[in-house]
Amino acid sequence: MLPSQKKVIRLRGDYSRDTFVPSLDLVMNIHTQILSIFENAKCNEKICMISSDRVEIAQTAVKSLRRKYQLMDVMKDEINVEIRLAITEVTMLKSKQTISIYK
Repeated sequence: MLPSQKKVIRLRGDYSRDTFVPSLDLVMNIHTQILSIFENAKCNEKICMISSDRVEIAQTAVKSLRRKYQLMDVMKDEINVEIRLAITEVTMLKSKQTISIYK
């Protein structure tokens, strides 16, 4: 051992406060960051659930609109058929009246 080197013997619990203070600050900082991340994750989970609910509502609305448009198309087709039948009947009645006039 060199004369400039001193052998330091430490007893249990005999540690310098300076070595622990930075360690405690580091641990507290890490703990604070972990809590912050955890809180953000809980908030993000709530945001994701709300967003998911809104997407499901939008999907339901789109399905409902599609059904309404399909129903409107079917109703338009039925109305067109009824109009054509009415036109045919009117045409037939008119032609019968024309025939009865000439008789």
